[in-house]
Amino acid sequence: MYKLILQFRKKYKTLKWINLFLSAVSTGGFMGNIDYKSQFTHLDRWYLFNNSVGRLTFREGSSMWSEYVDRRCGNMKLFEVVKGLNRKKLHNKFLLLKNESQLLHEKNMLQKWSEGLVDKDNKFVREFQETFHSCFWELFLYRLFKSAGFDLDQSHQTPDFVIKKPEEVYVEAVIANISKSGKKESERTLEDQLSMMIPPYLQDDFDMVMREGILRAANAIQSKNNKWLEEYSKKEWICSDRPYIVAMSSYDQINYGREYIYSMLALLYGFYFNAKTETYEKKNSIIKPNTNQEAEIPIALFEREEYQGVSAIIFSCIMTLGKLTSLSISEGNLSLNVVYNIRENYESGKYLLQIVSEENPEDIADGVFIFHNPNAKNKLNENFFRNLCVTQFFLENGELVSLGNMTPIIARVNTSMILRNSIEPKLLENLRMYNKLGFEDFYDIHKR
Repeated sequence: MYKLILQFRKKYKTLKWINLFLSAVSTGGFMGNIDYKSQFTHLDRWYLFNNSVGRLTFREGSSMWSEYVDRRCGNMKLFEVVKGLNRKKLHNKFLLLKNESQLLHEKNMLQKWSEGLVDKDNKFVREFQETFHSCFWELFLYRLFKSAGFDLDQSHQTPDFVIKKPEEVYVEAVIANISKSGKKESERTLEDQLSMMIPPYLQDDFDMVMREGILRAANAIQSKNNKWLEEYSKKEWICSDRPYIVAMSSYDQINYGREYIYSMLALLYGFYFNAKTETYEKKNSIIKPNTNQEAEIPIALFEREEYQGVSAIIFSCIMTLGKLTSLSISEGNLSLNVVYNIRENYESGKYLLQIVSEENPEDIADGVFIFHNPNAKNKLNENFFRNLCVTQFFLENGELVSLGNMTPIIARVNTSMILRNSIEPKLLENLRMYNKLGFEDFYDIHKR
C-alpha cells in the first residue's frame, strides 16, 4: 500500500483537487488516484513510501523523477536523445527536425502536439527517434482528436485511443512501411517529389504503385483486425457494441504520396481504378506486385465476414514533414519552403492548385479520409467526425457516396523556396493536364 506525501511550494497555500479521490489512512497520509496532468504542475516533490519495503524516493530534480513525471503528465521530451541510444540508429526525419534551424516551427509544433499524450509503455520517445513514422502518426491522430473536441481515456494500454465522448469509439493506429527490398525513402529525388503532381493517366508505373500500396496496406490492416478479434475485444474495458476503427498512414514506398484514395477504394470495396480509362473496375483480387500471374491478393475486405469487426478505416498517404511545414505556414510562420497542394473539387470535377499561405491555409484534417464498412457489426456514426475537415466514403446500394470535405488534397509537394520559379511552371502544366484543357484555354483561365 502506497502513501502519497505531497510537499508544495510555500506560495501554493491551497490547491484545488480535480478528479482526485482520497481516503485517509491511520498514519495521516493519503492514498488514491491522481489526475497527473492537473496536479503535477503544482508539486515540488512526490515521495512514494511502501510500508513493507521501506522508503522509495524520487529526488527532486533527478532524471528518474523528471522522466517519470514527464511521461505520466503527457510532457514527453521528443527531441532530447534517449540516453544510451546509438546515434547511428536515429531516424533521418528526426535528425532533420532536431538539427535544422529552418524547421524550428515544425519541431515546436510537433512537440506541442505531444502535450497531454501519455506514454503508456515508456518507450514512445525512443521509438519516435529510431523509427519516427509510427509515432508521428500517433501524435497526429492525438492532435486531430483533441482538435475535434474528443475526450480520451488514456488509462489503458490498448487500443491506442479510447474515445469516450461524444461517444465511445476505439481507434488503433498502424502504418504501412516500405518492404525490406523496397527503395528507401532517403533515396527520394526531386523527380520523385514532382511525380506526386502528375495525373494518374500519365503515370507509367501507376498500376505498380497501387498494387504495392494495396499489398502493404492489406498486411497492416489484417494485423490490427486480428488484434481486435484475438485480444482487444476481450478486454474488460471494451464494450462489444461500440465501433472499432483502424487508422492507417501509408509510408509503404518511396512515392507513397501518389496513392490518394485509389489503394483504399480497391482494398476495402473492390473498386480498382483504371488510370488509362479513368474508370473503376470491380475486382475481388489483384496480381501481387513483382510476381507471376498466379500470385494474387484478395481485396474488397469489407465484403468479408472476418472484417465485420472493423467499423471504418482512417487513412492518409500525405502525413509527413510536408504536413508540418504546411500547417506552420498556414499559421503565419516564415518558412524557407513553399508547399503546393493539388485538390479535387468533387462537385465541379475540376482540379485546383493551392499555394499554401496564411490567407490560403491547410487544415489539420486535410488529407484525411474515412472509409465506412457497410457490413460492420457496429457502424460508425457518420456525424462522429462532423467537427473535422475530413472526407468520408460510404457504400450505398453499391455506389460510393462521399461526405464532408468536398475539395480534398490529392497530392502535395513541399520544396525549397529557391526552386519556386523553376517548379511552378511544371506544376501549372500538370494542373492543365489534370483538367485536360488546351494550352491557350488553360492559361487564359489562369490569367483571369
